Amino acid sequence: MNKSNFKTAMMLTSALAMTASVLFTACGNDEPSVGSQVDEQGLTQGIHDMIPDDILNKMVDIGMPIIGGGNPPDVTGTFLGAPWKLKASTQSSDVAGAWYYDVYVTFSDQDNQKLTVKVNIITNGTDSKSEEAYIVGKDSSFTVFAKLDNVERDLHYKTAKIYSGTISKLGGIKNLYSSSVMLDNMGDPYNDLMDNGTVRLIYDSDGFSEKVELDN
Repeated sequence: MNKSNFKTAMMLTSALAMTASVLFTACGNDEPSVGSQVDEQGLTQGIHDMIPDDILNKMVDIGMPIIGGGNPPDVTGTFLGAPWKLKASTQSSDVAGAWYYDVYVTFSDQDNQKLTVKVNIITNGTDSKSEEAYIVGKDSSFTVFAKLDNVERDLHYKTAKIYSGTISKLGGIKNLYSSSVMLDNMGDPYNDLMDNGTVRLIYDSDGFSEKVELDN
């Protein structure tokens, strides 16, 4: 597996993750210790299995920040990404700077031993739930990787989505970025989805995504 480009882009994160891994492994507990699952890039094997390294490289190339590490902060809650703006895309029909519908992203059931989390995303009538999701990070910064089943009208389609940001003491997320790749658009019968394999990068353009409560 060729990870050279992605490894270079994450050199600093990798060094920190390696240090953390050594420290936690030295604890000698029978149970898997926090951070023991991350590799030299600060990522888990589940992340590499979910998103091929050539796609990760493509995301980094268009500006997606990825914060690896085995000790992510608590991200539990629902956050509002708005105004949501396109930063870059490999989809030829996309226009950088275009505005997108506000997004509500909920992180729940975070497990820092297994480095897993659940993700639910609501935007413009589309409700997307994670089939599997992982979280990595360090200090107050994190990256979540999620494989999603998206429901829109009568169509179910598959995407993988990455969220990165920094938890703020004010109760929200600073500098929230989201990169997505289309895994299977089910033939795109309505001709309004990304092509399979394309990557899109969107961010909260005011730099802060507040924590909110959704009505049940």
